[in-house]
Amino acid sequence: MRIKNDFIIIQNGKKQIKLHNTILNTYISKIINNQLTTDPDERASLIMNYAYLKFDSSLEFDKESNLQESDFDLKVIYYTTNTDISPKTIVNNYFYKVDNSQYTVYNISSQSYITDLSNYVGKKITAIGFGGNYQAQGIIYACVDTSNYNVYIEDTNTIFSIARRDIISTDSIFYTPNNVKGPIHLSDGQYHYDGGFPDYQLVGILDSVGLGLNSYKMDIGISLNPYEEHIEVQTNKIQLLDELVIEHYSDGLFPNLDIYPSTDIYPARIIQKPLYPSNDIYPGIEVYMLESPYQYIQLKYKVYKIDTIDGTTTDTGDYYLLSNLIGDKEKIKMNIEYEEA
Repeated sequence: MRIKNDFIIIQNGKKQIKLHNTILNTYISKIINNQLTTDPDERASLIMNYAYLKFDSSLEFDKESNLQESDFDLKVIYYTTNTDISPKTIVNNYFYKVDNSQYTVYNISSQSYITDLSNYVGKKITAIGFGGNYQAQGIIYACVDTSNYNVYIEDTNTIFSIARRDIISTDSIFYTPNNVKGPIHLSDGQYHYDGGFPDYQLVGILDSVGLGLNSYKMDIGISLNPYEEHIEVQTNKIQLLDELVIEHYSDGLFPNLDIYPSTDIYPARIIQKPLYPSNDIYPGIEVYMLESPYQYIQLKYKVYKIDTIDGTTTDTGDYYLLSNLIGDKEKIKMNIEYEEA
């Protein structure tokens, strides 16, 4: 699974600058943690509600930095966002705006809203951060260094805005028999709105790992609940401790090489029903087994409904699968790794 920042566009009056930010490991760790629990005290919002501005002095950071909102000067409160969920990708779009309106900009050091930007006119913006609210508690999820660009608040009448797009993608095959748009554990969930406000959200919680002949069905599985006994959580990886063993079927017995000329006709690991000369030579599945070995290793996610008003969590009974082709491995582990594209 890969995550990348598609772009950041800074609009400063008539000037426009296009950049890419660094997505921090703190954000990836929140994605991992959120797919393991429905506990509201442990889950964090993955929505980057706020943009943060730092002036004058540069900010040293890399993807392993633990940045806080206290590392910045101003917090931009005004934002809009939308999320596009599909079976392969999660696309998050954000738009932030700075102006003299009330309650759009917050001074972090004085802990107060400001409506007059005159104190910041002519000051160079050296870094822009992005973070969430609620349980995120002022943690920065992504940051871009702007110290090498001439980005200023030019005057109090200039509208300063930031647009950004993040894309999270997976190569796994997605399947659900239910009303789930895609791998919602990679986002902040699938929100449902009533009258313009979110009524509830659907979230995906990792439930089991298993094997399947087809991508739409898990034939055997191992429950990962409680996950502490089956999973080692790392910064950018979920390491599954359970090992699945695939038993290869034997080549089968056959009368002679003329009737069994090659593995093209009777392959040891077959997908289609094999060919055989007659029922007399093909006495039963004990001799020439018809069943195929498992083709996919799969992760199953249970879908929970979280009420956005009172926070109550309900098991919907729905689920979705993420499947990956096995190949010729006999012993396999399914690890979930995140990398910046």
